[in-house]
Amino acid sequence: MKIIQFEDTAAKRSSVKTVLRRFGVRDSAWAQSVEEGLQMMEEAVADGHPYDVIISDMYYPITKYGPEAQAGKELIRLLQEKGIDTPVIVLSSTRFHIENSYRTLWYDERSDWERELTQVLKEIAGFGRTV
Repeated sequence: MKIIQFEDTAAKRSSVKTVLRRFGVRDSAWAQSVEEGLQMMEEAVADGHPYDVIISDMYYPITKYGPEAQAGKELIRLLQEKGIDTPVIVLSSTRFHIENSYRTLWYDERSDWERELTQVLKEIAGFGRTV
């Protein structure tokens, strides 16, 4: 499974990468803005190895050096506009549902986001499905 994470915080990136490694994911990339991540996705498609899953924060820059914004929503909108149906898991400290995301998970020390993320990845991979 090839995963790209849209996230501007190194500490959160590291926490997610640890969970991905435990799940068996060795091929993960990190984009710090929507602009950067979409470019990486286009390059991966051109190389014949597109990403299988997107993990996105809610608030990070849309452009490389831009201000923090609701980039998670903008990313989903742009993906839909481009006809890209890669599942998007929104992992955010903001606790609300993001329309058109595959799943929205609450990233907080009071939640079991690690277990929830692993379960969602299992669902996407096609095993360990939950109803």
